[in-house]
Amino acid sequence: MPQLARNDLAEKPVHLPKAERLFAALDGRDLLVRGQAWHLEVYGICEEAGRRWIQVAVDGPHHYMLTLALATRSGVRQAVRTLSNWLEDPVESHQVLNIT
Repeated sequence: MPQLARNDLAEKPVHLPKAERLFAALDGRDLLVRGQAWHLEVYGICEEAGRRWIQVAVDGPHHYMLTLALATRSGVRQAVRTLSNWLEDPVESHQVLNIT
């Protein structure tokens, strides 16, 4: 069995495309909004028409299916802030949240 040097065991940084980093950062994330716990499950992310589209389930006291339309320059922080703001007063008719 070959011996591994200490450096061989160290994790190497992985450079993922932004869509994959968003998926990893949002999927499984828990949010606490007005004392209520919410859990995010990301189903998919695609890029089209200059936007990043994220399909996400939000589970907590209620269950919602949403699509986030992110500007390509937006990231996890903006997505979480927009979701948290929306969860303060969810509107069933708005299932696409635009994030600039």
